[in-house]
Amino acid sequence: MGFQYYIIKRDKSTPHEVKHLYEWVSRQIESAPRERQDDKDILCTPLRKCYQDMLKEFPALNGRDSTDDEDLIDKALDYSLAPNVIMVDCGLSQAVLAIHYCHSIARKYGLCIYCIKYFSLLDEYNKPLNDIERHLTCDYPTSGKAIISSLINPIIVAAIIFGCYFLIKLFISLYPLPYYVPSIHISTTMITVVAVVVGVVLFSIELRNARRGRENWYDEPVSGMEAANR
Repeated sequence: MGFQYYIIKRDKSTPHEVKHLYEWVSRQIESAPRERQDDKDILCTPLRKCYQDMLKEFPALNGRDSTDDEDLIDKALDYSLAPNVIMVDCGLSQAVLAIHYCHSIARKYGLCIYCIKYFSLLDEYNKPLNDIERHLTCDYPTSGKAIISSLINPIIVAAIIFGCYFLIKLFISLYPLPYYVPSIHISTTMITVVAVVVGVVLFSIELRNARRGRENWYDEPVSGMEAANR
């Protein structure tokens, strides 16, 4: 029994809803000329770079990029290539290492990982109720998009800090505090330092979260026979 997953470079034709993704990737693979499904030149540039990185760790089982190295043959995977999709078929013994490595490469090039998992819902007595087909995607932004999206909240927070500072200064200038209220002098430089420190910390957190990718899934009840025939 094997495990399949797909590495996707999204374009305008890629469905946004996860539940329509299986039909899309199937059409992509089927529409690619069979004689070129092992030809890396058919891939778009980000997927070609991703595929070349994958081959360094997990060589192709067959086709033009297959290996005769006995030390690597046990790690070989079955690849099917289309312009915007790489389908990877591997044994269960390889699945954990392969999918982990694949996620690290997808993160590097701003790609999407798509896979289908099957599991059973259990009742209170741990008896199977029905089988669930989970369509799971993880989208990784490119480095540029990750940086831009991570800058938005820090800029907003810095603007709020400065806005509050100048509003308080304006209020005090219009309505001076009574003499018995101790005054605290806060300079623009101090506020700038606070805004920069808060912005850098928030940017680091936002960038880390963006690089983790965005997961979406869609669950569909299926029969055990349907799951076996996938």
